[in-house]
Amino acid sequence: VKYTDEVSKARALSEIGRDMYEIEQRIQAFLRSVDEKKKFKDEIDGDYNSAQSKHSSMHALQRQIQELEEKRKRLSEQKKEKENRLQHASVFETSSIRFDIYRLESDIGETIRDIQRKQDEIRKMN
Repeated sequence: VKYTDEVSKARALSEIGRDMYEIEQRIQAFLRSVDEKKKFKDEIDGDYNSAQSKHSSMHALQRQIQELEEKRKRLSEQKKEKENRLQHASVFETSSIRFDIYRLESDIGETIRDIQRKQDEIRKMN
């Protein structure tokens, strides 16, 4: 009688061992699947953050271009005012006004180059 009890216990322990091994395998497979999903999510989050950052940079550049365009317009208006003054200026004022016009033209050229640089940066992002 004792012998069959020992054999029954041994069989029961063996079955429990197999069941535990199978459960452990399932847990490991589940954890691997969770890791894969987390890596995939991290990749998507990274792509999203990168896109978000690119969008923010492009928006900032577009805002800077708009500000530069407004600056160019103001400088052009100032240049026109100086050119109008030049027509009615005395001999003594002419050289000073011409110098102001030259400086404004230089500032306008630099502003246009800044705008082109910003537009180039945007094109490189796309």
